[in-house]
Amino acid sequence: MNQITMAHEKGGEHMPISLEIVKTAIDDFAKRKRQNYGTVMINKDNGKIVDVIDTRDKEEVIEWIKKYPKIKYITRDGAHSYGYAIKEALPKAIQISDRFHLFQGITEYASIELRSLMSVNIKTEILAIKQVKKSKKFKEITVYEQKKIDNLEKRKNLVKKVQELYSVYENMNP
Repeated sequence: MNQITMAHEKGGEHMPISLEIVKTAIDDFAKRKRQNYGTVMINKDNGKIVDVIDTRDKEEVIEWIKKYPKIKYITRDGAHSYGYAIKEALPKAIQISDRFHLFQGITEYASIELRSLMSVNIKTEILAIKQVKKSKKFKEITVYEQKKIDNLEKRKNLVKKVQELYSVYENMNP
């Protein structure tokens, strides 16, 4: 039994609730993995549990959040249902992505961007050097140019390997 479940069972609906809370975080938790989920609200000023409900259903979360009209800042995970619920219940509240999902999103977008940039740049440089090599003006390629081609080929192979490993990782962690 996790801390949230124990706190809820001990206090249940009789947990002391502060309607004056201004900064909070909401997140889901598994009561039974992949079957039953609840939602917990944490006071961001002191780190204590404010309230718990036995669902993460959007409509019920909306009604629950409306009980706390003074909330100005709310940290949440990446679930769209929480985003919609907060927007509906407290349209003026500022939504903040939690640290885990913020870094997960940044990492995902950065890796996509890097993969696209690296492969395009490497291909472009390799093609340019090969064109110079085929040109009638340059009969021989310099040692420097050959090293550059070799390094670009190594980088291209490394990028390919990283992409393969990343796709294996993605398949392992859907």
